[in-house]
Amino acid sequence: MALALEQIGLEAGKSFRFLEWTDNLSDIVQCRADGTRVRLAGAGERWHFHPEYELALVTEGKGRRFVGDHMENFTAPDLVLIGKNLPHFWAGLQESSGFAVQFVLGSERPIGQLDEMRALKAIIEKSSYGIRFTGPVVWRIEQLMRALASQSMLGRLANFIEILAELSRVPEHNQIRLSGTNLSLNRQDQNTSAISRAVGFILNNLEEEIRINDLLEITHMSKPTFSRHFKSHTGRSMTTFLNEVRVVNAKRLLAETNKPITDIAHTSGFRNLSHFNVQFRRSSGESPSEFRKRSKVGEP
Repeated sequence: MALALEQIGLEAGKSFRFLEWTDNLSDIVQCRADGTRVRLAGAGERWHFHPEYELALVTEGKGRRFVGDHMENFTAPDLVLIGKNLPHFWAGLQESSGFAVQFVLGSERPIGQLDEMRALKAIIEKSSYGIRFTGPVVWRIEQLMRALASQSMLGRLANFIEILAELSRVPEHNQIRLSGTNLSLNRQDQNTSAISRAVGFILNNLEEEIRINDLLEITHMSKPTFSRHFKSHTGRSMTTFLNEVRVVNAKRLLAETNKPITDIAHTSGFRNLSHFNVQFRRSSGESPSEFRKRSKVGEP
């Protein structure tokens, strides 16, 4: 299961879409503002990412949740906010139900231009690591999401804004950061789109050899310019970033498969086992075998 880009494709003029499921994440329904319900092949059970934010609520069931380099067994209700480009998926989530709101808040959308959206700045920044919410907000957002399923037009918009307002008011002690790896871009300027394309290419091709020339061609930059802008947008060099996301992929394979560690290292893009072990311990503070042993404890 390779890391894949999910093409969400919001409807023209829309800032979000609302999804629900009643059995498994491969069979979901999009509830549209015109009252129609469209069946979709869900991506939730595949290792994937997308440039939209996602607020996902599991209302029934239990399973294992992967967000970035974080893995956790959970039982419903479970409410998480996943930031842009943050790899995630759910495993073993059968006979379940839940909702998801996938949305954008960029300045290219009307809602992102509202001054009031500044109230979300802190929570949106934290979402780049993934956040699990606890406490009364879980119940309140469940009620708002249930209402979204049957609302249209202005009612949906008002409800969506109220969901965002609820998130902005969650106390710190009810916010649990999940991933140790941040894949969101930490600045926005005229080079953001080019660097975002480079990040998407890296995430889509983790198992392959990624050459700097491929990234230069994608971004239309010289090597010095690319290196400078990549670091200013992601906070680390391209090599460091690539090693981090390859370790994230290796963690998922260690926890979810019984493949030999050598094979996992190679599948994750590491051609040298010793280098893989060094990068894994640097990122996780433990060896791949130690991580695998710990991840198998308390499996759902």
